Amino acid sequence: MYFEFRETDIDRHIQTADAGALLSVWRRHAGAGGLPEADAVWAEGVARLEPYLLWVEPAGEDDWHYAVVGSRLAEERGLHWRHPHVSGLAEPSRSFVRRCFATVVRRAEPAYAIHTAPECEKVLLWERLVLPCRGRGGGICLLVFLRPLEYVEDMIRTVLDSTPGGILRARCIRDAEGRIVDAVCLLANERAAALLRRPPGELVKGCLLELFPHFLESGVFARLAGLVETRQPCSFEMEYRDSGALAWFSVSAAPLGDGFTLSLTDVTALKRVNLELERARTELIAMNGHLERQALDLEAAIADANAARHDLEAEVECRKVLEEELRRLAMTDTLTGLANRPALIAHGQALVAGVARRGQPLSVIAIDIDRFKDINDTHGHAAGDCVLAALAMLLQDAAPPDLGMAGRLGGEEFVIVVPRVGIEAAARVAEGLRAALAARPIDAGTAGIAVTASFGVAQFIAGEEFEDMLARCDEALYRAKRQGRNRVVRAAMPRRRAVA
Repeated sequence: MYFEFRETDIDRHIQTADAGALLSVWRRHAGAGGLPEADAVWAEGVARLEPYLLWVEPAGEDDWHYAVVGSRLAEERGLHWRHPHVSGLAEPSRSFVRRCFATVVRRAEPAYAIHTAPECEKVLLWERLVLPCRGRGGGICLLVFLRPLEYVEDMIRTVLDSTPGGILRARCIRDAEGRIVDAVCLLANERAAALLRRPPGELVKGCLLELFPHFLESGVFARLAGLVETRQPCSFEMEYRDSGALAWFSVSAAPLGDGFTLSLTDVTALKRVNLELERARTELIAMNGHLERQALDLEAAIADANAARHDLEAEVECRKVLEEELRRLAMTDTLTGLANRPALIAHGQALVAGVARRGQPLSVIAIDIDRFKDINDTHGHAAGDCVLAALAMLLQDAAPPDLGMAGRLGGEEFVIVVPRVGIEAAARVAEGLRAALAARPIDAGTAGIAVTASFGVAQFIAGEEFEDMLARCDEALYRAKRQGRNRVVRAAMPRRRAVA
C-alpha cells in the first residue's frame, strides 16, 4: 500500500482547495482554546463537502466507529462500509488508518495523507484530512475528509491517449459455424482515430469491415483472424487509403481473448522518403557518372532516413513495453494476482501441445472452496475476498516454478497446472494443500475463519484437448463435493473406443 503521511506543514502538501478550506474552518473554531467542537466544524463545512466527510468516534481499545459516512464515500467504497469500524478494514488499510488516527489523537493536531486503498479498485489515489475535535459527550472524535484524487480508468485513458502510436482493441464476430466474419472495435485511443480518419464515436463499437472494407481485399483482415486462431502475434506494413489520401502504417497485432489488439505507427513520411530515394537512385544509375553532386545529396538523404528509422525503432520499442503491460493486466485476476481464465487456458493449451510431442505427463488440480457462500453471508464479502487471497497465495507457492501455473477460473474455483507430474504425484500435492488449508483458520480481519476445500485431479491423456482434461478434473471436483467435501478425488480415465 502506497501512502504519503504528513503530520506537520500540511498546508504545503494539501492537493485540493476543499481540503484547505476545511482545515481553515477547523483552525478558526479551534482558536487558542484547544480542540474545536465537532458540531461547529461540521455545520460550517458540511454544505458542499458532506458527501466526502466521516464522523469517527472511539470504539474501545485501538478501534474506531464510523458514526456518519458521506453519501459519495458509501458509493465509492461500496461493501467496505458494511463494517463501520476500523477493525473491519482489510490489511494493510487497517494498520494505516489506525496509525493515522493514533497520531492525530496523540498530537491533538490535524494530519494529511495521500494514499491508495486496495479494497477500492477503481480509485488510484485518495486524499485524507483528519481533524481532531471534541465530540458531543465531551470526549475526542475525528472529522475525516476523504475524497478520490485519481481514478484508475482516467489513468489508463491518459496512458492510452499519451501514447504516440494508435492503439485499437477489437473482439471477433463469428457466424453460426464459429468462423470469424468481422470484428467490433471495443476501444481506440485518440491517436488511432486520427490515423484512421474516423471520429472516436464512429470507430468505437463499429464493425471493422463496415468501416474499412478494403481490409478484406488487401488481406489485412485475414491476417488478424489468423492470429486469433493461432495465438501468434504478428507485425506487418499496411497501405491505407481514405478519401483519396494514401498513408502507410507499421502494424503490430497480438491476440487478446477472442479478439486482438492493434498498434499503429504512421510511417508515411519514412515510406515516402524511401520511395523517393529509390526513384532518385534509379535516375542516378541512368545518368552519367559526372552527376557526383546528386549522388552526394542522395547519401545525405540516406543518412537522414537512417536517423529517422532509428528514431522509429526507439518508438516501437517503447510501444512494445506498453503493449506487454496491457497484455499482463488483461491476463491477471485483479483480486488474487493469479492468472485469469483466458491466461490459464492459453498456458494449458501450450503445455498440452508440448507434452503431446514429448510424451511427458501433465496434470491439473481443480480447487473449490467449500461453502463459500456461507462465508460471505456470515462474515461479509470483504472477509470472503481475504479467504480468496489467502488461498491464492497458498496455491501460488504450490505451483511448480518451471512452467507451472496457478489461476482463478472464477468465483471460488481455482486451478493449478502441474507439468511433468502424473496423477498420483499431483494427488499428493492436492492432499498436502487440502491438509494445510484445513489445519489453520484464515485471518479475515475481524475473526479467524475455518476454511476447507474440495479437490479434483486429472492427468492428460493423449489425443485430448486441455479443456477436455479440465472438464474431467472439474467432474472429479464435484464428485468430491458430493462425497462430503474437504477431500481429493482423482478423475476417471475415459473409455477408449475399440478398434474395428
